[in-house]
Amino acid sequence: MRISRSAAVVLTAVLGLTGCAALTGGLELYGKPVTLDQLTGTWTGDCDSTLVLGPGQAITVKDFPAAEEDLKITTRFSGTGSWEFEAVLQGETPTSLHVAVGTHRGVVDLAKSSHGELVLAVTVGDPDEGVGCRYTHS
Repeated sequence: MRISRSAAVVLTAVLGLTGCAALTGGLELYGKPVTLDQLTGTWTGDCDSTLVLGPGQAITVKDFPAAEEDLKITTRFSGTGSWEFEAVLQGETPTSLHVAVGTHRGVVDLAKSSHGELVLAVTVGDPDEGVGCRYTHS
């Protein structure tokens, strides 16, 4: 299914107004093209989790946050799998990675730190009230 550019603009505006485009923890989307070289390597999360993005879009995750209750991460998963950029309209910049590890799925946002650097961000639960985990490249 393809959506028209005008429908995409309206959808983006609606998401922005409802708060669905915001990331947990006050982060903003990175908004610039990202290269594989920028992503490849080890990313350490402030939630005791690690992502290793390897060549060929391989990924190894350790304690990836998958569910929360009362603002505490209650479910995590670890293992190896794959990742891919989200599907976007031609000419647009992806804003997230889709992660698949066995039967588990997750979304990792391409976010901007307070210093403008690329960080990876995972929101567990409600985007407005959930738990956020941000990963820095180490």
